[in-house]
Amino acid sequence: MCVFCKIVNGEEEGYIVYRDNYYTAFLDKYPIAPGHTLLVTNAHFENILDTSETHLNDLGKTIKMLANSIKRAVKADGIRVVSNAGRSAMQIVFHFHVHIIPTWENGYPEDFADFKPRTLLPREYYEKARTLIYNEVNRSNHNSYLIE
Repeated sequence: MCVFCKIVNGEEEGYIVYRDNYYTAFLDKYPIAPGHTLLVTNAHFENILDTSETHLNDLGKTIKMLANSIKRAVKADGIRVVSNAGRSAMQIVFHFHVHIIPTWENGYPEDFADFKPRTLLPREYYEKARTLIYNEVNRSNHNSYLIE
């Protein structure tokens, strides 16, 4: 079973910020930027090219909702949305996922001034980012729940 399936199924720790019948979103373990979140399908598909139409139906709405929530939560100026499909596209985990990565014009906000990209960060970072994003998702009146 792949690492993302284990997170979705609660077999491995993941800092989950959103979950519905089709998708789960959690913080990237080795984030590029504060708040870097992965949106994955709950069912296992290798990448977007083999994901069922049913699982793609609400993808755009879900990405938009999460991107806006993340942007507000970490006080970002912009958002990058990326999905790699295939080894040559630099896909590393072969379970369909979308990276939602906040960006800033003038560096990270004060709350994340000590952030170090692409490293395993202290637990406090993940808990803080999860709480901020989860609260913004819920302010948007979306049905999300944390899996402990």
